[in-house]
Amino acid sequence: MIIRNNTLYFGVYNAYELAERYGTPLYIYEESVIHDLYQQIKSSFAYTPFQIHYAVMANNRHEILRIFKQFGASVQVNSPKELHEALRAGFDTSKVSVTTTNISMHDLALYVRYSLDHKGNRVGVMKRDIDNIVAHARTYGVALTSLCGYLGTNIMEVRLFIRMAECLATLIPLLPDIHSVNIGGGFGVTTRDDKREFDFRTLGAHLKRLMERASRSVGRKIQLKIEPGRTLIAKAGTLLSTVTNVKAMEGWTQVGCDGGFGIFARPYVYGWRGDGYHPILLARNPRGKNHGRYTIGANTVLQNDIMGEDRQLPRVQEGDILAIKNVGAYGAVMTSGFPGKNLPNEILIKKGGKIIKL
Repeated sequence: MIIRNNTLYFGVYNAYELAERYGTPLYIYEESVIHDLYQQIKSSFAYTPFQIHYAVMANNRHEILRIFKQFGASVQVNSPKELHEALRAGFDTSKVSVTTTNISMHDLALYVRYSLDHKGNRVGVMKRDIDNIVAHARTYGVALTSLCGYLGTNIMEVRLFIRMAECLATLIPLLPDIHSVNIGGGFGVTTRDDKREFDFRTLGAHLKRLMERASRSVGRKIQLKIEPGRTLIAKAGTLLSTVTNVKAMEGWTQVGCDGGFGIFARPYVYGWRGDGYHPILLARNPRGKNHGRYTIGANTVLQNDIMGEDRQLPRVQEGDILAIKNVGAYGAVMTSGFPGKNLPNEILIKKGGKIIKL
């Protein structure tokens, strides 16, 4: 997304042109941004062997998965449906990892049938249980080949991932069959228009030293894996929404739009003041002088269905287009249409300018 002629553009297309052609609400993904995000992360890790597993749950659209396959990425899935989507996009089972929780025997049997590594957990296992786990594995002839850690979501502190990796590294000598260490995902994406970004370069440098020491200790190379989701796709997506009305309230101004909980759930689920905060721009005159503070109300009767609160924007009028940023992850995949709304269109703008309707 760029600003040209004082209007928001996506490649060669301006926001109003796309809104007229495909309607609103409209999810827009840009392949060029996905490419840049992937390369930024990949280039931060000098250690080899190294593999990025894209977290499919962030955005499972077929064309998005095909892009990551073209990059040479692997994928991480959470369910049989995501597994089928990955296979349909052309991923070999050797490129698929499974991270899930409270799994049914039916689903586990499916993963085993496809010969996938299973790392079912509810925040993993206790370190004190490792000796027993190794003993049971030896008893039943099971090879423990991978260690996987998971911290949480939207974590900006690099030191926490380093500490987790150090903890996992201490377990490597206990596992004679280990071939990979996976530090999971949860890398933070800045929610506001500041310049704070997750420092992958610092993480990559620390992990290079750590993994080289760990590999020397067992006399063979241990593969390093990560499972980013939002950091690979969030900033590649924008949601266009049409202003339906502007209403003066008691001491504040509400802007109504045709988006809402059933179209974009993150502000409602995660809190529009917290992790559910998303920058919002006016598609026309995005750099114009701020006229006032607006609260962006959505189109359901849920009291807290708010897209953004107290946002400084140029004068907003009925029929304007709002651009909600950083919605490429956990946006369209969480749509429900509640209450009875039509699901939004989604388009992918390829690097050459071709538009693919998803």
